[in-house]
Amino acid sequence: SGSAPKGGAAEPDTPMDGRFHLAHRALTVAPRDRLVVAGVFTPATAEDFAADVVVNRLLPHDGRLLVQRTDPDVLVVQLSACTGDGPWSLTGTGLAPDLDRTLAELLAETRVSGRSAVLWRDAPPSAAPGLARLAWDAVVDADTGVRLGRLDPVAEGRERLREVFRADSTRVRLSRLAGLAGAPDPLDLRRVAVL
Repeated sequence: SGSAPKGGAAEPDTPMDGRFHLAHRALTVAPRDRLVVAGVFTPATAEDFAADVVVNRLLPHDGRLLVQRTDPDVLVVQLSACTGDGPWSLTGTGLAPDLDRTLAELLAETRVSGRSAVLWRDAPPSAAPGLARLAWDAVVDADTGVRLGRLDPVAEGRERLREVFRADSTRVRLSRLAGLAGAPDPLDLRRVAVL
């Protein structure tokens, strides 16, 4: 049992090889015209960011390999992704030393590749105080912005829409990140807004 019959197909009881396999991730080929971000994100943030930049959401078991293989412009760690549910839950709290060590290795790998590591503090620093002990190239103290596609133009009102477009949109937040990383600016794609 477990051997391949003469037809060549393995029987269903063939044991797994026990290795982790990478899920499909977005890859880019030079020249780059979009910011490429590797990061520890909540699912909602990864989805919102992916509307404007290439996002590779890192998991504890594959993060280092993805940083090596995808050559991101910047590594971003969202504080709220470390405090909520998810694969990075409890990182920086002192309650998951293996995750803290894995994150420190990701930062080291990022530095070896000559890229920046950014802490995106969208929650109180006291929620994961251990993150402050890591060597970040930059810290962004802001929420991740509002994805314009999620707004209802009728319900929001003209002034609110103008403010979101000018200062509070996800694309504006990503523009700041691109500036920190020296990467293509998502605002370069912006044209005239018509209400």
